Amino acid sequence: DLGTLLGGAFSRANGINNSGQVVGIAATAGGQNHAFLYSGGAMQDLGTLGGTNSQAQGINNSGKVVGYGTTAGGQNHAFLYSGGGSIQDLNSLIDPLSGWTLDVAQGVNDAGQIVGYGEINGQTHAFLLTPVPEPTTLGLGALGGFALLTMKRRRKIAQ
Repeated sequence: DLGTLLGGAFSRANGINNSGQVVGIAATAGGQNHAFLYSGGAMQDLGTLGGTNSQAQGINNSGKVVGYGTTAGGQNHAFLYSGGGSIQDLNSLIDPLSGWTLDVAQGVNDAGQIVGYGEINGQTHAFLLTPVPEPTTLGLGALGGFALLTMKRRRKIAQ
């Protein structure tokens, strides 16, 4: 028995990773349903996106959790939880001019790719999100590689 959140009446598991971390939905004593992460023998409430309810759907082996929650306006939005802090609305991570509203994230693999469904042009469609490294990370990596090449060239010239 994984228990419930704050004395709620039910819980349901939706996903598990190779470390035995479990995600799902559990009722709170206040009658709301919240996404949870069960790890190390304890159930953690992941909160909401400003509304009253949320549900975790999947977890990868790095502990990244995906699901959906209601916003303050009552809409379902897909979320990502990466540990620490709170869940993050996936709509804040995509180009607002794309025309998409990401409603539900259902799975995440070990490469960090997320699948789910949302709305585009008034129709429901499946989506696949693939993380893109931050430009500063790429730039620093390229500079580091350039510095190593420069050092090797200097050593060869000095010999």
